[in-house]
Amino acid sequence: MDSSVFAILGGFIFIIAILGIILYIIMALGMQTMARKLGIENPWIAWIPVVSAYTLGRIAGDKITIFNKVIPKLGLVLLIGGIAIGAISFIPYINVLAGIAYAIVYYVALFKVYRIFAEDSAVLYLVFSIIINVTAPFFIYSASKREPNLAIFNEGKI
Repeated sequence: MDSSVFAILGGFIFIIAILGIILYIIMALGMQTMARKLGIENPWIAWIPVVSAYTLGRIAGDKITIFNKVIPKLGLVLLIGGIAIGAISFIPYINVLAGIAYAIVYYVALFKVYRIFAEDSAVLYLVFSIIINVTAPFFIYSASKREPNLAIFNEGKI
């Protein structure tokens, strides 16, 4: 192969890496702001890869309902689920089923976060976050500029 092909490939990988870092910063900044507004302890955890899923669950009120089944301790479910998905990624079929289950929990949690901070746009934000995944950090950041709806955040809490 010609060295120019490697240069182009290297440049492409570099640009993708830079874009990934920028998206990560935007997402972490938005989640940290949301956590701070909700009075969640240690909002800086939003900056730690993988562990930031815990913060997302806490921002969602640490509880969601899927198919009439309550999922408590959502932050831990998202954190442990994310780690488990990585650990079983080599097991055919099970990894796909577990990935689908995790995606459902993740997107329901994300929808609740959108409802808490941008209720009027929550459905639109969720649809775009699923279809064009790179939009989620921008929606999280944008929504973090609004005041939270504490009634939605506290749904089902005693």
